[in-house]
Amino acid sequence: MTGRVFRPLVAAGLGVIAANVHAEPSVTFTKDIAPIVYANCAACHHPGGAGPFSLLTYDGARKRAKQIAAVTAARYMPPWPPEPGKGRFEGERRLSDEQH
Repeated sequence: MTGRVFRPLVAAGLGVIAANVHAEPSVTFTKDIAPIVYANCAACHHPGGAGPFSLLTYDGARKRAKQIAAVTAARYMPPWPPEPGKGRFEGERRLSDEQH
């Protein structure tokens, strides 16, 4: 793939969708996505964890990009049952609007 760069795009904060473009990436997995995934998803989504698949690598997240986008946009993931605005909790796992 000479002359082409895969540019990751953020979809719903955690999803990464690779688009084939001729520009340098402005969003990268390592700089932008991995910190969110590691802080909010990796506790369960790692080999042997409670999550049904690992999200520790770019490839792992890329394979699930559409699913990640859907479940985070619906606020189904990361799982955090208390409604927003009903208090602050230690260990809270809630994505900000900017992370979606």
